[in-house]
Amino acid sequence: KGRVTLAPNPAITIDQPVSGVSFWVICPPSGKTTNLLQIKDAKGKKFPIKTRNNSSYWANNPWWCTSSFLIPAKAEFPVTITGIAFEAGKDIKSGDALHFDYLQTFDIKDVDYPQELLDTAGDYLTTPDTILPTPPQGDYTTNVVQEGDAFRFSYKGADGTLQYIYTPKTGTFSDLSASFDGKEAFAPMKEGGVHVSKNGVVFSPADAEVTATLLSSELTDGVVKASWRLEKKDAAVEVAYTFALKARTLLITADCKTPDVTALDCGVVNGLRDPRLFDLTYLHYRWDYPRLLVNDDCFVSLFPDWYTGNASDVVDGNSSRELQGARVVDDHSARILGGVLYLPKNRGERNPLHERLFLTVSPALEDVMPNLPNPKSKYFDTMKGLVCHTRMYAVTEPKHIPTELAYETLFRDYGLKDIFLRTHFNEFRSPLHSNSFSFSIHANKEAGGDELIHPYYEEMRKIFPFVGPYQDNRCIHPLAYPYFDHSLVFQWSDDTIMEGWDSNYQLNHLAQRMLFKDFTPKFTAAYPWNACYLDETTNTPPWGMVDYNPRTPGAERGVGDG
Repeated sequence: KGRVTLAPNPAITIDQPVSGVSFWVICPPSGKTTNLLQIKDAKGKKFPIKTRNNSSYWANNPWWCTSSFLIPAKAEFPVTITGIAFEAGKDIKSGDALHFDYLQTFDIKDVDYPQELLDTAGDYLTTPDTILPTPPQGDYTTNVVQEGDAFRFSYKGADGTLQYIYTPKTGTFSDLSASFDGKEAFAPMKEGGVHVSKNGVVFSPADAEVTATLLSSELTDGVVKASWRLEKKDAAVEVAYTFALKARTLLITADCKTPDVTALDCGVVNGLRDPRLFDLTYLHYRWDYPRLLVNDDCFVSLFPDWYTGNASDVVDGNSSRELQGARVVDDHSARILGGVLYLPKNRGERNPLHERLFLTVSPALEDVMPNLPNPKSKYFDTMKGLVCHTRMYAVTEPKHIPTELAYETLFRDYGLKDIFLRTHFNEFRSPLHSNSFSFSIHANKEAGGDELIHPYYEEMRKIFPFVGPYQDNRCIHPLAYPYFDHSLVFQWSDDTIMEGWDSNYQLNHLAQRMLFKDFTPKFTAAYPWNACYLDETTNTPPWGMVDYNPRTPGAERGVGDG
């Protein structure tokens, strides 16, 4: 059935503690394999260890890569490797062969990251309000008052009136209501709140067995703060919420000092007739779209702060773990945002809850969209008039170079000169069948080597104002000497090492900046280009690249440079 398990004879024993085991592998011509390491520890306990770096198969070809396996924290040394299993896909063919080599151990160590990298995390932010929606144009007023046990947040402008009322009763977001232009109030986050796991006890905002005790509530300088003690059986946590109004947006923060919160649930919008969900083409998280709500009277949006929270993942359209994704529930309710997840660091605990949410209700779409006040690129004026022209894998052999030169010369001859030529070749995948395409200065011999590739770029610079190669500073291959180190790559929350692209490895955010500060000057000096283009990092949301290695500063945080 396409599966084989090899048992070393004699067995391979690892006497001293190590972080993991890896080996080189090239999969069959028919496709990828799934690899598994089987070990037995000093007490005889067996551990089947999976990996995300199984094998590499791209463009209908197998490529050399390494499979890396982290030894579980519960395994006691010495450990014995009792088996290595390979499982091929459904396209396995008779006679297919798999090759593997060089079984080795590795250690993951603390990395001395330069202090300047730690000090500049998030330095691209231009406002403490981060993605707060832009206030409506025209004059408006806001105020916050306490009315008995309730707190009223009011907005009044040329576009109408809006009120949010927080009445602390349950310790959940069901205590929040909203109304606009004198219409009937609705619940914007019904049954939202914290999910908790402590002392073997699990509870959610909808759990009827939870006892919520209000410890305090106060209004100070326009900010309402409410502190709660939530209890179920022998598990108790203290959670603090704050609420503040800026134009039409209610800013909500949630904090818990202990690492017991597994998710912050954003609940459902309940009480608005005929809710519909929609998304915006260019507001995209790569794998998912954030949803916005509209009915015949208003728009509603709810966003987590992408830059200041401690969470590791955002749940939007697709359900994940204990959180339901965005969906219309019935003709009076819909879930806009699932919420955020707090997954534990490998061999450690979760980050403590710290989140900020932006809840906005308005008759105008532009009022509920997140603002992205990122600083203007220093290259904007230089690049704004250029057409990006990408050549994908046009040069893979020396014979392609004169053909490509002739093709690009046609652009100049037809008067098309304002072009940024971006070469997405195999020229730095060296050796070609390794899929190692970053951290390489010398061109691949099979593609022409430095002797042919260097003159090619010299000629291109004569034709176009900007010429540069593709780079992916997110990915690194074990052949990227001297840069590769298991200590620098992402770990996932299930005690596996995170795959980059096609079984490359994914550098953590600090390692990317640290290594490229050394590599980039050498790379730019080696060839006559004057530009470069990236993807993967720039089109991925912060929570798409989260490192759960507890040794990494900012581990588990899916925000900004965290």
